Amino acid sequence: IGPWAEKCAGIRDRRGFTLLLTPASIGCTWFARHVLGKAIVLGISPRLTFEGTTAPYPKDLCLSVYGYNLHGFDCWRWKP
Repeated sequence: IGPWAEKCAGIRDRRGFTLLLTPASIGCTWFARHVLGKAIVLGISPRLTFEGTTAPYPKDLCLSVYGYNLHGFDCWRWKP
């Protein structure tokens, strides 16, 4: 995940948004280096069920939104 988050962080100043869906691993080094303070982080609840599966993904997820040099943290109540 780290290399992808690093790429996204590298273009955070551009006009337009880049979205990165990852496990909500806020204690990981890649999160501290490339997401925190560099993206709008949306913790997603409830857990997502991906197309073609019947059970929710077994980990919490977050959507990191890069662009326009915005940053922050919030929760998003997902309604399928």
